[in-house]
Amino acid sequence: MNMLLTFLWMFWMGSTSISQPQYGVEEFLSSDIQVISKSVKSDIVAIELFIKDGIANLNEQNEGIEMLLLNSAVRGSKKYPKDQLVAELTKMGTEINISGNTDFSIVSLKCIKQNLEKSWDIFVDLILNPLLEPKEVETVRNQMISMVRQRKDNPFRHVIQIAKDKVFEGHPYSFDPYGSEKALSSISLQDLVAYHDSIVKKSKFLLIFAGDLKREVIENMLYLSLSTLPAGDYGNSELPPIKGITSGLSKKVLDLPTTYINAMFLAPNMNEDDYHAMRLAISILSDNLFEEIRTKKGMAYVAQTSMSSNKISYGNMLIVTTMPKEALNVAIQEIEKLKKEELSNKRLKESKNIFATSYYLSNEAMLDQASLLGVWEILGGGWQINFNFVEKIQSITPLDIMNVANKYFKNMNVGILGPNDLKMPEIIL
Repeated sequence: MNMLLTFLWMFWMGSTSISQPQYGVEEFLSSDIQVISKSVKSDIVAIELFIKDGIANLNEQNEGIEMLLLNSAVRGSKKYPKDQLVAELTKMGTEINISGNTDFSIVSLKCIKQNLEKSWDIFVDLILNPLLEPKEVETVRNQMISMVRQRKDNPFRHVIQIAKDKVFEGHPYSFDPYGSEKALSSISLQDLVAYHDSIVKKSKFLLIFAGDLKREVIENMLYLSLSTLPAGDYGNSELPPIKGITSGLSKKVLDLPTTYINAMFLAPNMNEDDYHAMRLAISILSDNLFEEIRTKKGMAYVAQTSMSSNKISYGNMLIVTTMPKEALNVAIQEIEKLKKEELSNKRLKESKNIFATSYYLSNEAMLDQASLLGVWEILGGGWQINFNFVEKIQSITPLDIMNVANKYFKNMNVGILGPNDLKMPEIIL
């Protein structure tokens, strides 16, 4: 009888299981919206709404429109105008935030469980019925334009952008989710309303819940608030391939006391076999550069590598130095070591443990856990893979590190910002 009642409830709510529960996580369709729910014993509830596609929706005329829309939307809705909104959120201690990525945008909610009903009502109304008051839109627009202008005042961001502009020229990844000054200045209120209507569709949404919530509670929340949304016809957008990162050098001379150098190179995507080995190789190389260039030789203020996790992933090697040629030569030597010399099992084990500890510490918070599920679902081939991530890192061999080093640490496109007319060593190019 209980099974029959459960079936009837799920049928009435429009709920369908997508996969069997595992790792304390359920995935299901509720009111035709994809939902991933992680059970966590806590008095806090974290919810993240992923809006799929990101920069795939952008062009030169509307670059930044999604961030302008969402940041304006959370400043007041028809049911909760700004003053009332601020008062309600402050009283409950509820947080609602926006973040942007090249491949998706996120509207996040964090609240105490006892305030979930009211917090969810606010959250949904901001998304579905934003006021978009002209004064508030202009405030957000000016803030975003100011941020765009400040990019070039930040040499770290500026030098990365120099390389990125070259690598992604003519590709959707050349657009910034937070826009350009020209595009942001020209987006009208009517543009925002039309764009809102185009993205508020069930098929564009992925909802992540983390907290002590039963499935039927989530289903009821969605049925009462989102079931009447249009479905839309979203399918996973395929980005065009980039032509391939080739060796190159882009320089910009500025009156700076130091030289900022960023080398960009292709990296495996989250759903590719080399991803885990490359993440570990990036971490090892970063540690080696810091040790050799900064600690031992004192040649640089910053010497590190990093790797993006996107539909099209890439790596960066960033060096800030007053001795650019010398620092780069050491960096080249460290790259060649990874390509040609097997790491000792002891060193590899230490690197794995350091990486795993850092990974766990960076994902302790509820919202971080929710984000991981969404990112792996959209970009990594499924949220389940997240739970095997550290296990796969631990299985990497010295040969795996050598293989990815030889495969990816090459054809670097280099951006330089600073006072020196620097000629790059040929081995980088």
